[in-house]
Amino acid sequence: GRGFGRLLLLGAEARFQKEAYRNASVLVMEGNQGARMIYERNGWLTDGAVKRMVIGADAVTASRYVRDLEEN
Repeated sequence: GRGFGRLLLLGAEARFQKEAYRNASVLVMEGNQGARMIYERNGWLTDGAVKRMVIGADAVTASRYVRDLEEN
């Protein structure tokens, strides 16, 4: 809630753009509402893709968020 996530995201986007990436994607755990809000508030959208995986002893589901880096 202090803006650190947004700053990290903006820094990552700037780096991707500097390296000439046109788009980016990230997997976000379905229960991570804080991360989802940060991505959505900054123009990232879910594209409907999901990935199920095992982390440690837990089965989790993540949604893919995508961002067109050329629209900035």
